[in-house]
Amino acid sequence: MYLDFGAVWTELQASWAFWGVLHIYMQNAWKRRVEFYWKQLKTAKQVEQNSIRNIMDMNANLGGFAAALRAMNMPVWVMNVVPYSSPNSLKVVYDRGFIGSYHNW
Repeated sequence: MYLDFGAVWTELQASWAFWGVLHIYMQNAWKRRVEFYWKQLKTAKQVEQNSIRNIMDMNANLGGFAAALRAMNMPVWVMNVVPYSSPNSLKVVYDRGFIGSYHNW
């Protein structure tokens, strides 16, 4: 049986392009969410320039909110909570360098 490596390579490149575009889209989406969140905190005068905030992401999934906060150099500490009712993605949260827990509300 002959395997056409050119076709396989084309499929791999298309797949990588898709995931690269999706990754950029998700980065931009999280960036907008973080900017909105931070703006709301500043409007409510709940955050100061040098304050450290503790945040609990109660539906952390893959830790995207924590990653976006870290990427924007926000002075925050995030506790990622993966709900018991969703797939256990805590390993991904740990692999990204974050802390978290798996919890049944």
